Amino acid sequence: MDEAARRALIEQGSEDAVTVNQRALVDKLLARYASEFTVFRELIQNADDANASCCQLKLESVGYSPSSPSPTPLPNLRAPLSKWIWRNDGWPFRDQDWARLRRIAEGNPDPDRIGAFGVGFYSLFSICDEPVVASGDELMGFFWKNGGDSLFTRRAKNPGSDEEKAPSGNGWTSFFMTLREPAPLPDSVLSLARFLATSLTFTSKVRTVELWLDGVRLCRVAKSLESTPRPMVMPAHLNAYSPEKMMRVERLEGQAMQIDVEALALVWEGERERIRAEKEQAARPSLTAALTKSGGLSSMLQSAFGRSSKASASTPAKSPASTGPSAAEDHAALTARLLTSHSATAHLQIATAHLAVSVDNAFKREIERSTKKPPPVRTAFHIVFANQQDYAASQAALAHSGEDVVGPALLFEGVMPKLDRMGHVFIGFRTHQTTGFAGHVAARFLPTVERESIDFVDRYCARWNMELLAVGGYVCRAVYEGEMEALRKAWVGGRGGEDDAQNQALLARALHTMRFFTMRDSSPSQRVSSTFLSTFFSSSRQALLTLASTQGIKTSSQVRLPNAVLLEFVKKLAIVPPGHIEEASDFFDQVRARGLVKDVTLEDVFGELASRALSVEEMVACLRWWINVSAHPGYDARLRARLIDSAVLTTSSGSVQPLAGVKHFLNPQRVPSDVPLPVSCLAYEVSKSFSGSELTGVYGWTELSLPAWLAHLATISSTEACKAEENVQLSPTFAERVLGIVSRSWGNLSASQQGEATTILQGLSCVPTRKGMLPPQQAYFSSVSLFEDLAIVALPTTPAIRGNLEKLLVALGVRRHVDLQLIFTRLVGGGDWSHVDLLTYLAANRESLSTVEVDRLRKTPIWPREGEATLPAKEGAANAKPKVVRHRAAQLYEPLEPLRALGLPLLDWTGSTTKPWRSGSDEAKFAFDLGLRRHPPLEEILALAARNDEVGAKALAYFFERGHYRDSYSLAKGRDHAFVPCEVGGETRKMKSTDVFTNREAGLMGFAVVASSLSPQDVAKLQLRADPPSELLVSRLVNDPPRSVEQARSVFEYLASVSSHFTSHDISVLRQAAFVPVLPSTTPSSAGKEQALSPAPRLVAPTSCYFGGNDTVEAFRSVFLYVPPSLGAKANAFLRLVGVSDEPSIEEVATRLVSDPARFYALSGSTEAYLGLLRQVATNWGRIRGPLRAKMKASAFLLGSKRVQNGASNGGGGGGGATKNLLEKEDEEDADDSGMLVHSLRRPAEIVIVDDANAGMIFGSSLFFAPHEDLLEQGLYAQLGSPRLSQLIEEKYQTAGAIQADTKRALEVKALVLERTPLFLFECRQSGNRGEIRRDAEWLKGALDVVEVGGEGLRLSRTLRFLGAMETDVQRCSAMARSEGRRLTLYVASNMHLDWFEVASSLNKFLLSRQRLQEVLLFMTLLSTSLRDLKRRGFHVDKILQQRKAERAEKERERMEEQRRAQMEALSRPSEKEVEEWKKQVLQMFPDAEPGAVEEALRRHKGLEGATNDMLTRGYVKKAKPGAGANAGAVEKYGNGGSGGSGEALGGEGNSPVLGGREPTMPGGFFSGFRQRFTRNASGPSSLASGTSSLIRGPQGHGGGVVPTDLDAGPSSGSASNPATQAEQPSSLSSIRRNVLGAVSASRPDSSTSMHSEQRHGVKEAESSYCDPTSGVAADLALAGEVAGMRVFLSPELDPAKALHENRAKLDELIRLVYRPVGAIYGLDPSSLQAFIDTRGPTIAFNRGGTIWLNYRFAAAWFWDEAGKLQVKDALISTFFTMAHELAHNKVTEHGSAHEFWSSALAEHFFLALAKYVEGVEG
Repeated sequence: MDEAARRALIEQGSEDAVTVNQRALVDKLLARYASEFTVFRELIQNADDANASCCQLKLESVGYSPSSPSPTPLPNLRAPLSKWIWRNDGWPFRDQDWARLRRIAEGNPDPDRIGAFGVGFYSLFSICDEPVVASGDELMGFFWKNGGDSLFTRRAKNPGSDEEKAPSGNGWTSFFMTLREPAPLPDSVLSLARFLATSLTFTSKVRTVELWLDGVRLCRVAKSLESTPRPMVMPAHLNAYSPEKMMRVERLEGQAMQIDVEALALVWEGERERIRAEKEQAARPSLTAALTKSGGLSSMLQSAFGRSSKASASTPAKSPASTGPSAAEDHAALTARLLTSHSATAHLQIATAHLAVSVDNAFKREIERSTKKPPPVRTAFHIVFANQQDYAASQAALAHSGEDVVGPALLFEGVMPKLDRMGHVFIGFRTHQTTGFAGHVAARFLPTVERESIDFVDRYCARWNMELLAVGGYVCRAVYEGEMEALRKAWVGGRGGEDDAQNQALLARALHTMRFFTMRDSSPSQRVSSTFLSTFFSSSRQALLTLASTQGIKTSSQVRLPNAVLLEFVKKLAIVPPGHIEEASDFFDQVRARGLVKDVTLEDVFGELASRALSVEEMVACLRWWINVSAHPGYDARLRARLIDSAVLTTSSGSVQPLAGVKHFLNPQRVPSDVPLPVSCLAYEVSKSFSGSELTGVYGWTELSLPAWLAHLATISSTEACKAEENVQLSPTFAERVLGIVSRSWGNLSASQQGEATTILQGLSCVPTRKGMLPPQQAYFSSVSLFEDLAIVALPTTPAIRGNLEKLLVALGVRRHVDLQLIFTRLVGGGDWSHVDLLTYLAANRESLSTVEVDRLRKTPIWPREGEATLPAKEGAANAKPKVVRHRAAQLYEPLEPLRALGLPLLDWTGSTTKPWRSGSDEAKFAFDLGLRRHPPLEEILALAARNDEVGAKALAYFFERGHYRDSYSLAKGRDHAFVPCEVGGETRKMKSTDVFTNREAGLMGFAVVASSLSPQDVAKLQLRADPPSELLVSRLVNDPPRSVEQARSVFEYLASVSSHFTSHDISVLRQAAFVPVLPSTTPSSAGKEQALSPAPRLVAPTSCYFGGNDTVEAFRSVFLYVPPSLGAKANAFLRLVGVSDEPSIEEVATRLVSDPARFYALSGSTEAYLGLLRQVATNWGRIRGPLRAKMKASAFLLGSKRVQNGASNGGGGGGGATKNLLEKEDEEDADDSGMLVHSLRRPAEIVIVDDANAGMIFGSSLFFAPHEDLLEQGLYAQLGSPRLSQLIEEKYQTAGAIQADTKRALEVKALVLERTPLFLFECRQSGNRGEIRRDAEWLKGALDVVEVGGEGLRLSRTLRFLGAMETDVQRCSAMARSEGRRLTLYVASNMHLDWFEVASSLNKFLLSRQRLQEVLLFMTLLSTSLRDLKRRGFHVDKILQQRKAERAEKERERMEEQRRAQMEALSRPSEKEVEEWKKQVLQMFPDAEPGAVEEALRRHKGLEGATNDMLTRGYVKKAKPGAGANAGAVEKYGNGGSGGSGEALGGEGNSPVLGGREPTMPGGFFSGFRQRFTRNASGPSSLASGTSSLIRGPQGHGGGVVPTDLDAGPSSGSASNPATQAEQPSSLSSIRRNVLGAVSASRPDSSTSMHSEQRHGVKEAESSYCDPTSGVAADLALAGEVAGMRVFLSPELDPAKALHENRAKLDELIRLVYRPVGAIYGLDPSSLQAFIDTRGPTIAFNRGGTIWLNYRFAAAWFWDEAGKLQVKDALISTFFTMAHELAHNKVTEHGSAHEFWSSALAEHFFLALAKYVEGVEG
């Protein structure tokens, strides 16, 4: 197809030139430029390409003239500008340059020039319309001819070519730009000056740029370069090739660049004033605010000297010349200062890589195609780099304070690199693209057209740019390595050492370099920084990077990352300075990520430890580090040996201690650090920095123990090398110190350590005595003074030995006393001492006595008793004295008066006058220790207290006064002695403690209570119980109950106070015991009489009586026993605990009720009161047990009622009247009632529960019915076996006529029942009857049948059988229901008005388990009331209304679909004439075909094409005699023609309506005249003549197919000469009709709530003749609501509520009378029509996805007359043709002849229906 089309174009096509709207093209080019100074950037670039060295920008304001100078020398920076002039001293324009200037997008073919696209000059048109260029002797002007869209130029001689020359002597090339409208600069002058300074950075030729305003030079920027570039070393380990080998770095050069700025202070005055105002506002915010509001110097300067980024946009523009003098300076001084010229200089370094370019021819061609020039053979890559000195100087220039905060250095902000911000990519000039690091780069990148970013879209441009970026990464690395190499050489030349100032400066330079080349994410494209970063590291052939370290500049493999702990003792290892890690963190993150530098390893540490000895501080840090290492989960303890073997310590004294010999560490709390220590102990100046657990757990060292230290002292004391002053056996002073050290820790030593220390010290002469240094066993304490010749301990500085030292000496064996036997022999035996003196001596030496000696003193009787007589002396003995009887200490008491009063044996202390007895003395304490008794035992004192004499009273007082017995005494220990004074029955006596109680109320029951004479404190000491135990209380109450109400009240109140003591057993005993006094039952009438007689109370058990109350049933008081009310609330609390209840339980009541119901009924007083009692029984039914329930079923205690007819009623109306009264009158007290309601007590089986309301009314006088209460019916009567009425009645329905199914009435009733039943069941659930629903609405929907019965209709016979009686009732009815298997049939009578009550009653029997009147009436109401009334009454009918609406719509759709199917079926059946015609055509194509088979195929396929295709593909039945073969070729040719091979030739959607893709010429005549006749206004636009497009959703499967390309062209004028055309036949009308109906059926509803379609503009000149249905119309609609069942959409600018309110009436009329009728004529689904209202545009209607959208705006303007009446006929006709137009889009999406054909076919097909409908409207 492609080749055929090309040949057709070459052979037959005609040539036409493509024209360009030049103004639009220029506008589109300018739209690509986003920079504010684009014009100046392009002009500087052109100047650089023209080899210019100087450029000038002259700005002229409105009214300025060079010939007439301004009256004020200070220019107004905010004055509107009228003209810009740009000039440069470059080469004058050549002829080819003038020619290229006129051609857009041709570009400069010179590969060494920056310009590439040829559109830069046209940036001038962004500010002016007619620029003028003057160069050399010629000039050229641009203008738009006749103000149109075509750009023209004029060229003439330059009249000013001989005037002013440039400083270089060359002539000026000038660009004159007269602005379209006078306007100030788009930004401040400072920003423009910065831009010019930045633009000089990478210009190759331009060296100077000047900025002028109204003849005043504001600033001058000049650039100078080092005369000779310095060659830079290309590191050998770096790869100089780009990734694709396109580029290779040949050499590197460095060059110093200097930029000088000379500018007036006026340039930055606005910035200066802004900063000053900010400072004033921060200092005095209120004053600044006032100045800002009132104006002043601040606002004047901000408006006059250009707006800054932070200046207020609303500040009025004022000239400095127009303001008065300020407070700071007057106008003249201000002008002089602002016109002062200042200068500044910036120093930079430029690194240049010269590249050789090598690309293949294919790539070269693609680049030349994109850029209009070939890639260069050689090019360069530049980087602006600022070393640390330049950077510091520039930062200092930009960081002045005070009045010098701003200055000319501000112009360098875009030039000088800063470490905290990224540089930019320069493509000739600065772009928006950042580099990712601090430096700027410049290279021959291929930019986008606007030159603001690098082109990464074009495939080949992107490859070129990526190669250049890769080279940039190499250059960055080379510059970095070069700077590091320079630092390395300087380090070597320094003095070395980390603290060296020179090396610190070198480290600062290295840090600056690393921060400078730290890569961050660039913008807007991150590919720049990512490529730089990647090649920065990957360009190295080895995984190495030069880094600065504490030992100099080294490769990364020799450098380690810092570790804060290791830095303290690892000093000789090359480590990255920690400050570098912090300040260049991003750089080192990138280095770490690539594994170029490692952390310090153990091998590094071990190597340094082995190389030198560590100081004390370093050793502490080393040991601390290893402790942290050991905490790691992967720690290997075997590595500790390497550490200990390698580390050596140099102490502060200069001694060396290898860690390999250390086994102990010193604890100074045990052993001081200034005593001789063993060499195995770690130096204390190291160990003091660690805890003992750390040294033990990590290193295995143990604390130096005292025995080990003493062993060391013992060892050295026997050597000559030991100093005398440190010898423990020679120096008393040192020995005293050693003993003191050991004594301080003696108590903390273990037994084994104490034993070792004792053994060591006992073997040394280490105790100083009066007789010299002796072993401890030979020394005595100073307290042993009986003999003067003892070796008493004599310490040099410790006169008194006490505390731990004393304990140590005792443990070592120093003696404190002599033997006790010696004392007895020499002292006591001599008789010089009394027992008082002996006790005094022994007490003084108590600590020296051994346990055996003390025990001997306890057992020896050596103490006399007070007052005891002596034994006579032996006869004949010389100097014989009476013998004193002596006792053991344990047999005597302390000699005190209270004990003497009790008559107890006392220690004789009467003979001592100098030492009176004191219980706290040492003698008394020692005597107590020997067994002397201080108090009598508890048993003895209680026995004394039980005496009824004076001794008993004193003993009891002694017991109370001494706290000694508080802990030993208990209630149980006092139970054997009757010593407690108490009161019993008014008498005082002593009783045992267990029989006396403290609560005096216990005496009410005859218990003993404590005597009132005892104080509460003494009573508390006796620990008496407050109340008797519960078992005693129960026993006393049961055996001796109270005999009167008053006594009972007191006892019960007391028992209530102790009720918490009773156990469950106690309560169960009391519940059955008869101790409650009650009075005989009384009635209210006789209560006063009985109380007056005061009858004796009767004792009953608590469970047999009740409290009662105000609401107690009076009948209960005659049946049950109640406690007297006078007992009171407190006594009642006890009775309630033991079983007295408020009222009888329901089971008790039921028991009494069943046993004597007649009495209860009589006592109740009324029927309602008795029913209340039954309700209580029903409510508590679950609490009644089985045996009682059986008795209740047999008892006649239930109340039943029935209506008995009165005699008066029988006389008037007969039976019928009685029945009517029975149904309508139910109140037994109604005087007009014909019967009365009687009540009777009956057994449950004799009472009937009414569950059928109708039957209940009929048989109401024959049965006793249960009360109509759910509680009684279900909760009591049914539980006891009362039958239901429905179970006693047999119903028989008789149909007295023919049964008719599917009648209108039956269907209506069924539909209504099925519709309202869900609502009825819903209401039942809401009312709480959910459990009574037997079947749901879904069951009824599947089971219900409704039939109609004719003739006599229906008869219902009800027969009641109960208790042997039978009664029958026969009635006519209008409805009844019967269950037949799984079906439920509802019969309705034809001869009666349908009673919905009977319908509801019949159905309720199957829907509900119970049939109550209220449910029947509810169902009847729902069936007989309209939905509108039900909704008004609050029923939930919205769902039914929606369902009805949906069903109606569905029926309408089904009707229309059925109609369409019938039409399609009728049209699809070919007529006999068509079959014969088709048969002839087929036989012409297939002469040898059997005619009968052909006819059968045509009828089977219902068309010509299907039959012929089937015959061609599958073959056909031939005649018996074969036909001529000459026709075979014709058949083949015809068969291959067809309809182009795209679906069916006939009837296919979207294909041509005729064979061969041709369509007939549009007919004129009647139909065309009809359209013109019925249009409203031939001169105005009709509904189809607006030229609007139809919006479609896109391919939907309908309206589809591909329209043949020759369809829109119409019949060709030369078709008559084409033989193939002559053979084509027009389509049959049936085929056309089928396609017409297919177009209608393609309409679909649209359920979306909004519609959005973007407007697209086409060629303006073609709007009058070309219409594309997929473009040209903008639609943005949202659903607002429904009117007359049709959805209405509004455009966003309309208010939905207001628009619908104002247009609802007309919309309703239009939809009902026009839109829906026309849609019905076409057979459209009503939901496929939508109405919309917009506010503008030509859209009358459109087709979107098969949905027709009709614009009400046009209908409102066209179809209502001046009187506001709708012109229905005109509206119908116009809408009819509008819909035909839109329905045609279901066949053809685009406008054209095919669309017009289908529009006409649709209108013609449905015309008769329209005419008939219009005729009916007119009639």
